[in-house]
Amino acid sequence: MNNKELLNCPCPEDQVMMVEYGYPHPESWDGVSEIKCLECGKRVGRWSGRVLEGDDYENRFGRNLKPTLK
Repeated sequence: MNNKELLNCPCPEDQVMMVEYGYPHPESWDGVSEIKCLECGKRVGRWSGRVLEGDDYENRFGRNLKPTLK
């Protein structure tokens, strides 16, 4: 699955951007932490694949996620 598919938005592919949380962010990471569409603003966590809203952010490596029950 590529980043455009993970983001799952109808906007053009050239509007998809990779976001790195730099220092002093509490989840700073030397690499991509989320995928964001510049046109519609949709954001998805790199590791968890969950939609991020407002000031929500992706935990490093997707840790501290609540397990999903099946």
